Amino acid sequence: MIPRKPELTTFEYTKIVGEILHCGRYCIVDDFVLITTPIWLGDHVHIAAGCTLLGAEPAYLRDYSAIASGSRVYTSTDRYQSDDGLPTAMSAAAPLDNRAPYSAPVILGVHAFVGANSVVMPGAVFEDGAVVGANSLVLPDTKLEKWTIYVGSPVRPIRKRPQILEKS
Repeated sequence: MIPRKPELTTFEYTKIVGEILHCGRYCIVDDFVLITTPIWLGDHVHIAAGCTLLGAEPAYLRDYSAIASGSRVYTSTDRYQSDDGLPTAMSAAAPLDNRAPYSAPVILGVHAFVGANSVVMPGAVFEDGAVVGANSLVLPDTKLEKWTIYVGSPVRPIRKRPQILEKS
C-alpha cells in the first residue's frame, strides 16, 4: 500500500516498496513505476511511467529533478569479480560469500534529469542541472558536472546547458 501524502501524486499501478525518507511538495510518481530503494524526494520531482529504482541504498532526487519513462536507477549491483580479482556469481540467489555486491546512493541535484530508457548505476552523482540524454548509461560512481548535457553508453559530455535562475 502506498502511503497517501497530499504532496505525492501516485496512480493505480504505482508500486513503492522502499521507505519514503522525505517527500517535498508537488511530487508525481506515474503508473508502472517500481521503487524498492529508500527514496528522498525534493519539491516538484517527477518519476515517469515505467521506471524502476532498485537497491539497498537511498536515491536522493532534489528539487525539480526528473526521471523519464523506462529508465532504471540502481543503488545496488553485483560486480563480476571480487576486490582481489576473483570471479564471482552474479545471481542474487547465490550465497553472499560467492558474490561481490556493491551499493552506493544515487543523487540527482536540483534540475537534474535522466532521459528516457537510461540506466544509472550505484554511486552516480548528478550535480545541479546535469542532464543525461535518452538511452544513456551512467557507470558506477560517475560524477556529472553542473549544467552539462551527457549522452552515450557510457555517458560523455557534449555541451553545457543554460542555468535556470530561481525566481524570487
